[in-house]
Amino acid sequence: MLSAVVIIPAIFAIMMMMRHSLQSHRSLQILRHSSSQKSNAGRNSTSRSVLLFPEQMNIIYDSKCGICKLEMNMLERRDIRLNGTATGGRGRKLRLTDIENGNYDPTDPMNGGVTYAQGMAAIHAVLPNGTVIEGIPVFVKAYDLVKLGWLFRFMEWSIMKPIVNWGYTVFAKYRTIVTRGSTLQELIKAYDDKKKLTCDESCNNYFKR
Repeated sequence: MLSAVVIIPAIFAIMMMMRHSLQSHRSLQILRHSSSQKSNAGRNSTSRSVLLFPEQMNIIYDSKCGICKLEMNMLERRDIRLNGTATGGRGRKLRLTDIENGNYDPTDPMNGGVTYAQGMAAIHAVLPNGTVIEGIPVFVKAYDLVKLGWLFRFMEWSIMKPIVNWGYTVFAKYRTIVTRGSTLQELIKAYDDKKKLTCDESCNNYFKR
């Protein structure tokens, strides 16, 4: 009888302690899960809010193509006339990057990983969040940003899209022959050879030190 009087309260006390411990463990798990969700949300929010550049798009173009250069100059002049020379905020909307510039770096995040071969085969643009677009959508967005979107709006019509895309594909295929007197393959080979020569010279200069 005495043992029952001692054991039963002891068992009850142990059960209450276990229940309290389990509740505490569950509360801790919930707290950790909530904290993890907030941390992930914060990281996702930060990653979305980080912009590669202040303008609204970076157009990668071929400055040695006369037609391309004229068009980029026109867009740049209009952009400056509408938005001034400052960048970011209410400043300029367009950033222009010359793929023929000797310092062009496809690994720069602002250039979206667009290689020389890709950039010469079709016009590309990078958006501030890193999204890369190419072909007709580049012109549609660029002209829209300088308030000339109506010129390209018909290209968005479903009946016109296939025709416009086909037309640009044909133009892009023969563009370098018409505007630069060389095939795309010849220009890419010349570019690669030049890069290789520059690399070889850099390596030789390094080992001569």
